[in-house]
Amino acid sequence: MPFDFWDSLFLLGFLLFLEVILNVDNMIIIAMIASNVPKKLQKKVQAIGLSLALIFRVCLVFFLAALMKLDEGIIYISRLSLSIKDILMILGGIFLIYKSISSVLEVLQKQSIVNDKNKSKLGFINAIMQIAFIDCVFSIDSIITAISVTKNTTIILIVILISILCLLIFSQMIIKIVQKNQSIKMMAFLFIYLIGLDLFMAGVHIHTNKYFLYLAMMLGLLINWLHFLFNKIKK
Repeated sequence: MPFDFWDSLFLLGFLLFLEVILNVDNMIIIAMIASNVPKKLQKKVQAIGLSLALIFRVCLVFFLAALMKLDEGIIYISRLSLSIKDILMILGGIFLIYKSISSVLEVLQKQSIVNDKNKSKLGFINAIMQIAFIDCVFSIDSIITAISVTKNTTIILIVILISILCLLIFSQMIIKIVQKNQSIKMMAFLFIYLIGLDLFMAGVHIHTNKYFLYLAMMLGLLINWLHFLFNKIKK
């Protein structure tokens, strides 16, 4: 099979891994929102809310992908020429670096995302809108990450579709796995930091070989898996 096929397959798997891990907090909040409507309506609320969120995600992908094509210089700093694409990459890189560091600090401080004491019953439409809004907010960082990793919108859209299906079908199972193995979540945040740094450097025209980045990520996953396996054998 051609190299492009395996390259695309690797990108698909890698982005799907990040999407699932980054959506754990999203899954928890959506589950909490859905739990505030009558039980017989919970699955319907989740399905409609996430369907609306899927439309937003697709629109955001095409919007950001279009901006990334605007590479004519509009700002000049000494010998550095910055286009709309460069500015978007710089801002996206800063956002991902901030997001990864703040998320790591949040995990270390064990801050609670949802306060059970503040639960209240929600109306059907209100719950749908809240789920759609929450998913949109949580998807921004993962979409910026995906676009910084690959320009192939087909791969990004496939990842988004699969992640939405995962939210609907496997949410409870994924939440339990990640909550029991916080190192998986920390590893994902490290990947996001590296991608954000690479995106920022590309924005200021300092180009790096992405395959070294992927190699570091694969080694990180291998070390994490070996650590998990060692702990399992030890028990």
